[in-house]
Amino acid sequence: MMKCQCGGLLRFDLQHLQDAGRLGLRDQVSLLWKCMVCGRSRKSDESYPLSQVVASLDQLTLADRSQG
Repeated sequence: MMKCQCGGLLRFDLQHLQDAGRLGLRDQVSLLWKCMVCGRSRKSDESYPLSQVVASLDQLTLADRSQG
């Protein structure tokens, strides 16, 4: 688990990906996490194709559902 400077947990910012898709930024997008306590954002140093990020998230979601 990643944590913010304030100590709060960071969660993946799905709105960021939705905005990137809506704006046509499909080639390379940075990953963004948001703190659940203070709302501060943390951005990854690397960028990835939006389709690759979405496919990875879909696999993680399916894996979580099958374990639950």
